Amino acid sequence: MRALRGLLIVAVLLVAAKVAAQEVSLGGGANPDAPAIAISAFDMVGEHREKMVRAPDSWYARVALSIGFLAPGSTIVIAGPSIPGTGAAENRLVYPYPDGARNEQLLSGLVYGEKLTVAVYSPQLASADLAISKVLRQEDPLRPWKSIFGDDDQTPLLRAGRPDLEAVSHSITYLSIVTPSWDLENCSGFVVGPRTIMTNNHCIANQAECDGATIVFDYFVDKFDSTTMGPQVGCEAVLTTDFDLDFTVVRTKTDLPASAVALSLLATAPLPDEPAVLVHHPNGEPKTVSIIGCLPIDIAVAGRGNPPSSKDFSHRCDSAGGSSGSPVLVSRVAGGTNGFCVGGLHHWGFENSGDYRDKNRAVMTSAILARTKAENIPILECN
Repeated sequence: MRALRGLLIVAVLLVAAKVAAQEVSLGGGANPDAPAIAISAFDMVGEHREKMVRAPDSWYARVALSIGFLAPGSTIVIAGPSIPGTGAAENRLVYPYPDGARNEQLLSGLVYGEKLTVAVYSPQLASADLAISKVLRQEDPLRPWKSIFGDDDQTPLLRAGRPDLEAVSHSITYLSIVTPSWDLENCSGFVVGPRTIMTNNHCIANQAECDGATIVFDYFVDKFDSTTMGPQVGCEAVLTTDFDLDFTVVRTKTDLPASAVALSLLATAPLPDEPAVLVHHPNGEPKTVSIIGCLPIDIAVAGRGNPPSSKDFSHRCDSAGGSSGSPVLVSRVAGGTNGFCVGGLHHWGFENSGDYRDKNRAVMTSAILARTKAENIPILECN
């Protein structure tokens, strides 16, 4: 996380991140013997209880709480340190329980900083029953998975000097996904409608993975090395998913930021060698752009599936683990969003085996549109 990539230090269960992009696992896993921290072990601070936990080498963390009982009017606050002048100035997540809770699970969004504090406020604090069951951390991968052509030209988006890309980037998201096995995975995605996000099937394939997903907007690092993280929304439901085309469309639990407008999908194939741009979150890092040498190569090549369909195109846009689900953008004056159309859904890196060894791959959006139309999922088109 650049300037804020300090220590999110956690003393309970530590689960290192697994980078999901391009279907590559970089390790991680849960320790089934790690003890939970019950509220009885929390410190009494004024009229509430809180517990500070630490996690070495983490960019940010998510917390799982097991709630046995909370009285109506209770609130849980999960917070990191306040860092004025950065996106961590209000580095806290608030979960109100106006009607109380009984036998529920809470999986938090993302908090970053050097410490993590879980606080419980309740009008009946003595009867509150909960425990910190797991803390999941996002850490810098020891061997980042990269698919690079020549020099690594991936650039933090706010340092690229492209106001046109800054405008469209508000619609491109970072996905932090906790799997049912408690792995923490990274992907990218983008807005395709009101409360509607598209990503890869290998990122979110079912409701359980949707339940574990937090979708983060406006996750940037600027030229001064300060990191900001915007609104976070949960995943409510999978609207459709397709293994062969490697795409999923989900509905979010809440409305999206006003700046996150729907992107338009190209109804035809992109042109070989036409200039393109990949906006993505490689390895779970702030929003990044690949511009230099980014262009489609071969059109209508073998993609996913058995037998594989010819619904992919290869491209030369630098990418890394975490880039899966990001849009390959092409310029279109008419019918696009802020001058861009999504020409492809990036999903493979060239370090994979078989036909994917020497080129990145994206699914043609024309094939995705055929499927979403058949299921009456409205998505904007451009030509």
